[in-house]
Amino acid sequence: MIKIALFGVITVAVSLYFSRTNREYQMLLSLVAGLLILYASLRFLKEGLETVNRLFEATGVNSSYLKLILKCIGISYVGDFASSLCRDAGNQAVGEQIEMAARLLIFALGIPLMQEVLTLLGIVMEGQAG
Repeated sequence: MIKIALFGVITVAVSLYFSRTNREYQMLLSLVAGLLILYASLRFLKEGLETVNRLFEATGVNSSYLKLILKCIGISYVGDFASSLCRDAGNQAVGEQIEMAARLLIFALGIPLMQEVLTLLGIVMEGQAG
């Protein structure tokens, strides 16, 4: 994590230089740096995915919901990244619309997961009542 943070700070310093001379290079630098940081962060994801997968197996919940959760996380990151790039480019309104679209998509994708949770709660409550 220290390397990623250091890379981010160096990128910001270089970006400040480009903000005075060439705004296009600043935007390109932000895009490339963001993608590199995302790529470097993916290795941390493996351990978390394995733990979540074990939880799904232990509870008997359909593992396809893991894919759904990952899609939601991906949408969140992509939406935030794209929104930040729009704001950096000076287009706040488009950035906010991207964030809103990401939230709505996550909500829509989460409905089957909410149904599963409610079903599991119903089963647990029936088991306690009997």
